[in-house]
Amino acid sequence: MKLRQLFREKVSFEKREKLKKVLKYKGDITYQKNVKPYIKGFLDGQKIEIDNNKIIIESLHGKDISGHLFALASKLNNYTNYSVFIVAKDTVRAENLLNNYSLKNIKVVKHMSYEYGFYLATSQVLINDNTFYPFFSKREGQKYYNLWHGTPLKTLGKDIEGEFLDFGNVARNFMISDGLYLPNKYSAERLLGSLDLDGVLKTNVFIAPSPRNSLLFDKNRSEIIKEELSLKNKKVYVYMPTWRGNKKDDSVNFTEENILTSLEKKLPDDVVVFYKLHSMVTKSFQFKGNKVRPFPDAYDIYDFMSAVDGLITDYSSIMYDFASQNKKIILFNYDYDEYLSSRGMYENINDYPFYITDKINELVDYINKEDTVEYSSFTDKYCSKDSINGSQEIVEHILFGKDSKNIQQYNNYNMKPNVYMFVGPMWDTGITTALKNLLENIDTTKRNYILCFERKAINKLGEENIKSLPNSVKIYPIEGIRILTADEKKLHRKYETEGNSTGFSDNLINIQNREIRRVFGNNIPNYYIHYTGFESKYSEYVVFLKNFGTKTMIYVHTDMFEDYKNKKNYNKNLVSDAWQHADELVLVNEHLKQGFEENFSYELDNISIANNFLGINRINELLKEEFINTFLKVRFHFRSFKNSKSDLFEILDETYIDESNSSDELIQEAITLFKENPVVKYAKSEDQKKILLQNDELRQELQLSYIKIAYGNQLVRDFSEMISDKNRYINLMVKLLRDEINTFYYLRHYESIQKYITRYFENTNSNYINFEESSLKEALELFKDDFGLRKMEILKEIEDPNIKVFFNIGRFDQQKGHDRLIQAFEKVYEKDNNTRLYILSSYGPIKEKTLNQIRRSNAKEAITVFDRMSNPYLLLGKVDAFVLSSYYEGLGLVVYESMFVNTPVISVNLDTTTQFLKDSDIILVENSEEGLVEGMNRLINQELPSTKFDFNKYEINRVKEFESLF
Repeated sequence: MKLRQLFREKVSFEKREKLKKVLKYKGDITYQKNVKPYIKGFLDGQKIEIDNNKIIIESLHGKDISGHLFALASKLNNYTNYSVFIVAKDTVRAENLLNNYSLKNIKVVKHMSYEYGFYLATSQVLINDNTFYPFFSKREGQKYYNLWHGTPLKTLGKDIEGEFLDFGNVARNFMISDGLYLPNKYSAERLLGSLDLDGVLKTNVFIAPSPRNSLLFDKNRSEIIKEELSLKNKKVYVYMPTWRGNKKDDSVNFTEENILTSLEKKLPDDVVVFYKLHSMVTKSFQFKGNKVRPFPDAYDIYDFMSAVDGLITDYSSIMYDFASQNKKIILFNYDYDEYLSSRGMYENINDYPFYITDKINELVDYINKEDTVEYSSFTDKYCSKDSINGSQEIVEHILFGKDSKNIQQYNNYNMKPNVYMFVGPMWDTGITTALKNLLENIDTTKRNYILCFERKAINKLGEENIKSLPNSVKIYPIEGIRILTADEKKLHRKYETEGNSTGFSDNLINIQNREIRRVFGNNIPNYYIHYTGFESKYSEYVVFLKNFGTKTMIYVHTDMFEDYKNKKNYNKNLVSDAWQHADELVLVNEHLKQGFEENFSYELDNISIANNFLGINRINELLKEEFINTFLKVRFHFRSFKNSKSDLFEILDETYIDESNSSDELIQEAITLFKENPVVKYAKSEDQKKILLQNDELRQELQLSYIKIAYGNQLVRDFSEMISDKNRYINLMVKLLRDEINTFYYLRHYESIQKYITRYFENTNSNYINFEESSLKEALELFKDDFGLRKMEILKEIEDPNIKVFFNIGRFDQQKGHDRLIQAFEKVYEKDNNTRLYILSSYGPIKEKTLNQIRRSNAKEAITVFDRMSNPYLLLGKVDAFVLSSYYEGLGLVVYESMFVNTPVISVNLDTTTQFLKDSDIILVENSEEGLVEGMNRLINQELPSTKFDFNKYEINRVKEFESLF
C-alpha cells in the first residue's frame, strides 16, 4: 500500500490536521520552499487580463516543434497583429529551426519556465497536439484547441493492458478544449472510446486536415530540398521506427545500429536513407555513412518528407500521413510478435496495402524495385481531408471561425445528461458494494454515468473493483492537485476550519471555480453525486458546482455523527456545508434522519431517502462461479495450527499419553514400535510417560518410529548417511516430510473433501480418478500442493456437520464490532469446541489491534481471518450462519446477501438494517456482546429463521427511489 494511503487509513482526519501544524506541513505546492517557476508564473498570470492577441502553441510537452505546430506556426507567422509563442525544451534548437525558415514573428518560450506559466495564464489562444500538465486550468475568455498528434494504431487510454487508469490527464485536456481536431472518423472513435469520452464529451470535435500533412504536398519545397542536399539523382528514403523502450526478447537480433550498418553495406549507390530515431537511441550511438545518414536538423520533419521517395517504418502513425503521397511505404516489422504482445494494436497491419518484411535483404530488394503503389482506399479512410491548404484552413477556423468543406463536425455527445459520481478509492467496503449494486440495477443507458476518483488513490484492489463495473458505466481518473497562492491557501484553510460561517467571499469562489474548471473544463456535470460522502475536497464540489448550474447530491451511508465521534474521519465543516447546500441530501435509510434532527438546529428541507440496492442479480452471477477456484486465491491474515490435527508429530505426542485418542492404525503401530525402547517399556504411570516425552532424544525416537512405519527404513538410512548428527537429520526429515505425512492423514479423511478434489481435477481436465489408493494419494498430493493444508482444513470444517461455522464480513474498524464478536465467540467455544469463527477483512485502521486480540484469545485455534476474497458469496453460502456484530450501520448489506444465499443470519438489533425484516427472517438479538452469545447458541440449538424475505419487491422500490432524485 502506498505510504500516503496507509497514513490516511491509520490516522484520523483530526490527527492529520494537528500533525500538519506541528510539522509545518503545507499541503499545496505554493507553500513549498522552492515553488516551481512555471507554477509561480501561472498563478501570477491569474491576476493579469487575458491578452486577446497572444497565442501559445506547444507540441509533446516541448520535446519538438516539428509537425502540426510547426505547420501552424508557419501560417501564424503571417499574422503580425498576434504575438505567437512556441514552447520548447531545447530553445536553441527551436530558434535555429525557426530562423532557417525565416519565421521571425514566432518567439520561443522555454518549457516549464516562469514565462511559460505566465503565458499559459494570459494568452487568449492555446494550441497543443498532446496535453498540458495537470496543473493547468483554462480561464474564462481563453480558447484552447487540441490537434492530436497521430492516428492511433497502438492501443491508447483504458485499452492499454496494465495501464487502463492512466489516461485521466488526456481526458481532462479534451474536456477543457474548445475544439478537438482529428484527421479521420476512425481516430475519433478509437481515441474518444479509449478515454471513456465517447458519447459524453461536449467539446466540439472536428474531422479535419492534419496541418503537418499540408507540408507533404508542397512540390516546390521538394525540389528545393533535393537541390540543397545534392539529392537530385538519388532515391531518397526516410527510416522512422517506433521507440520500443527496453526490448525483452533475446531471440530478436536486430538493433537500430546493426540495421543501419546493414543498410549501408547493402544499398546501391543511388539510394540514400535518412534515419530519425528516438532520442533515447541516438544518445547511445550516432551512425553516419554515405548511403545512411542522420536526419538533417535544419528541416521540419514533414517539410523534408515532401522530398522523399519512400518511407520505412514499423508501427509509427506516420504511415497514415505519408500514404497521402502515394509513394512507397515499407513496414520493417522484425519484432512483430514481441511488439504485439507488449503493446496491443487496434488493427492488423498485415491487412494494410504496404510492403511488409522482417528481413534486411527483402527490404533492400524492394527499395530497388520499380513499383507503383495504390493507396486510394486507405487514404479515403485515414487522410481524405489533407491538401496543401490544410494548415491554412485550420488557422482560419481557429482564429476566425471560417468554415471549410474539409472541416466537418463529428457528433460525439449523445445529448444525455452527464452524471459524474465521485466514488473514492473503491476499496472493499460496504459503500463500494452498494455502488456496484446500484449500477447493476438502474438503467445506466438513460443517462451518462461517469465515475470519478483520484488516480493516485486507486490500488490493485480498487482496480479490480473498477474492472467489475458494468461496461455501460464510464470512468474518469482525476489527476493533479489544486494550486493556490499563499493568500489563497490561507483563505481556503479558513474555510476548512470554520466552514461557511461568514458566507463565501469572491476570492473563495474564484479558487473553487478555477479548480472546477481544471477538473471538468467545458464538460460541467449536469448532475454531480458525492457518493462516498466523506472526502472533503469533493464535498466542496457539492457546494460550488451549483454556480455552474449543476444539480448536486451527497450520499450518507452511515451514522455520520457517530462516525465522527468515534473516528474523526472527515472534515465536519466541509461535509456539513455540503449537506446544507446539496440539492439532494441522500440518506440510504430512513432511520439516519434522526442524527440530522438531533444535530441541526433547523430542519433540512433537502433530505431524500434512497435505500441501498441488495444486488441480487450480481450475486446470482457470482454464485455461478466455482468455489474451488475462488478459494484457491484467498490468503490468510490469521489461522492457528497449534493442537491442529494436521500436525501428526504433535498428535504422536498426545496419543502416546492417551492412546485411546487415536484410531489411526499407523499411529498405533508407531507407538507399539516405540514402546520396545527399554526406557519406555518400563514406564508404568501417566506421569512417567509425560516426563519421558520431555526428553528430545526420546521424542525423536517416537517420530522416527512413525517415519519407519509410514516410509520404511530406507529413508531413515539415506538421511543418516548424508548427515551424521542425529538431531539434525531428524529435524530435517520432520521439515521435509511434514506435508507428506499430512497427505496420508487427509487420505484417511478423504471423504469430507472428496468432492472438492474431484471438482478441482475436473476443472483442470485431469483423468486421475480411478479410486485406487495410489491414484488417490497422487491426486491428494497435487491438490494439497495448490491449496495448502490450511485451506484443506477449512474445506473439512465447512463440510463437517458436527462443526458450526460463524462468519463475519467487514473491514477492521471499531464500527464493525469485531472486538465483542471475538469475546462472544470465546464464551461459545468454551462450552462447545465444535464451533469456528471466520472473519473476512482485507484492511482497516485497527487491523493489528484485532489480530493481536485473536492471538491472545483462548479460542484462537478456532478463529480464522481471511484476506480479501474476490467472490465471498460462495463461502457465505457454505457456512452455518452470518453474524452482524456492528455497533452501528447505515444498512448492513451482508445481512440481506446472506439471506439471499440461504445462510441464516444472527444480527444485533440495528433499526437501520432490520427495518425491512420480520423477526422471523433472522435471529435477532440485543445490540451487545451478550446478545451475540445468545444468537450463536440459538443457532447451535437449531433455532433457525422461519420466513423468507421478498427480494424482488424490495429492488423494484429502490429503482423508484433512485429515479426520483432526478
